Amino acid sequence: MRSVHQVRRAVVAVLLLGMAVALPAFALDARRAPEPNTLVPAGDMHYAPSAFPDRIVATPARDAATGFAVAWRTNAGIETPVLEIVAAGDSPDMGEPRRIPASTRALRTENGLAHHHRADVGGLAPDTLYAWRVQGAGGWWSPWLQLRTGGRPGTSLTRVEAFFRVYKDLPEGDGVVALAGFGDAAEARGLLREAMRRFDAPRD
Repeated sequence: MRSVHQVRRAVVAVLLLGMAVALPAFALDARRAPEPNTLVPAGDMHYAPSAFPDRIVATPARDAATGFAVAWRTNAGIETPVLEIVAAGDSPDMGEPRRIPASTRALRTENGLAHHHRADVGGLAPDTLYAWRVQGAGGWWSPWLQLRTGGRPGTSLTRVEAFFRVYKDLPEGDGVVALAGFGDAAEARGLLREAMRRFDAPRD
């Protein structure tokens, strides 16, 4: 039977052998160029800014009941774009929108020169649904988007806003319906119960 000392020496020998085999691989990895932080091939301009506004992000203001801010990106074809906003209603004719000028900051990256814009919207009514869009270059605009302001302080948060719903055979041009989400908490609960009932139903 081997002694404890012999077993330890055997284990150390195996570890040293493994390190000797692995060291050339480590050295090869050290010579390799670092991996890029994106999967986009060099020179591919698929994600370059264009006249059409993209990367649109809306964030609530300090008082979410009365305001929010929107940031977006375009190419250098426009310096002072605007945001248009109007109270959303049931009619396609929403009336004359309010126009809010945006500030612009130029930024050059591997995707080329981009203009990053920001518009701060204030003076809104609490718990109100608004439709808004942002301007791009060359006459382009984003689609009309919707946002509901927060309620007044102390308002009971009984509304459930869901920004997703699966539509089957959704007709073209009904994007506003898809963005509206659930009307209230009761509707959301009913739809979730029905979805779970179908999920749990026996399958053929």
